[in-house]
Order: sequence, then structure tokens, then C-alpha cells
Amino acid sequence: MPPLKEPVYVQHQKTGNIEQPDDRVRTRQHDPFLMDGDFLKVTNRDNKVHVFGWNTKSYVVEPGESKFVAFEALVDVMGDPRSMESEFQRYNDGNGGQGVVMQRSFELDRLFCRYAVLGSHLDDQRDPKTGEVTAGLLSKTPRIECETLNGERVIFPASHPDMDPLPVHNIDERKITTDTVKALSKLESENSEMRESLAELNQRLDNMVREREGIEE
Repeated sequence: MPPLKEPVYVQHQKTGNIEQPDDRVRTRQHDPFLMDGDFLKVTNRDNKVHVFGWNTKSYVVEPGESKFVAFEALVDVMGDPRSMESEFQRYNDGNGGQGVVMQRSFELDRLFCRYAVLGSHLDDQRDPKTGEVTAGLLSKTPRIECETLNGERVIFPASHPDMDPLPVHNIDERKITTDTVKALSKLESENSEMRESLAELNQRLDNMVREREGIEE
């Protein structure tokens, strides 16, 4: 068993330079835009099953398995990678999708509560008197790897609390033209078809797993 690290306590005013680009647009080519309704490929690196849920839909990912999971379901369990420290943000995809991204400190507090982390510490902590170990946030969150459909790696605050925030998609409604509306409508249609295909693929994979387990039994 690797030695325990010294306890690291979250101090919100010292979280780091977690800021969005001033113009709120993507300035680094490797940072993907992520919006509600997107799917990410999730690979389970744990030795236990992880279940992600959102909007009455459950995504069961077996150890070593890869499956497509809704972005919102991952945010619920791992925190919002678009969050920044100093302010909450509003997003608008120009096609009716609007919402708010809370501050990074709020996301971390929510995760501490979700995983019942005593003392709001990140790493495991050993009591010097009793030797009892209290698990930190990094030990309680799922060990998963995530990537976009284009193969871009995505990390989350649950495993990287000081990560730089991903860009927020925000379109100025005053500058939306007919061509923009047409392009967005086409994109939404393509995304809808892709979500249906992914749902069908996940269902087929589930059926194959159940059939295989049935044969093995």
C-alpha cells in the first residue's frame, strides 16, 4: 500500500488561477467545448462497477469497460469542468440551450457533501493518535478516463480540483444570423441522431453482456 500523503485542505481563496479566457471563446485548440446533451466515452479504471445517472437514464460501466455517458451525468458525479473560481457563468448555445455554471468552490463543496468527506480534504488523512485513516475526495470519486467523440481527453474537478476550466459556449443572441440558425439547427439534428445511435449502441452492448453472463452461468 503506497504511503499516505499529508492532508491537503481546500482553501477556496487559494484554489489557483481558475479563470476563463477574457473573451469567453476557445483560445487553446486542445480544449473542447462541452454542452448539455453531449456524450463522452468513459472507461472504468476501477475494480468495481460505476453507475452514472441523469434524467431517468442510467449508465452502468463495468470494470475495464468503455461506454458513452451523458455529460450531465458525469458533471453530477465528478463536478463541472467548465467551472471557474471567481464567478458563476451563464451559457447560451444559441439554439435554446441556456444555463448556469457554478463556481469551482461550489462544485467542490457539493462533491464533499456527496461523498461525505469529513473535513473537506482532498487526500487521505491519518489520525496521529489512533492511526485511523479518513478517506479524502480523491479516494472516493470514480477512477475513470473520459474523452470526446473526437478522442480529446476530458478531466473533471473531482480528480483535478485545480484544473483550468474548459471554455463555456456562449453566443450573443444579437449577432445570430439566419445562417447561424441554420447551422445550429443542422448541428442539433446531427447531435440528436448521434445520441440515438449511441443509445442503440449502449443497448446492444448491454444485451451482449447479459447474454454472455447468461451463457457463463
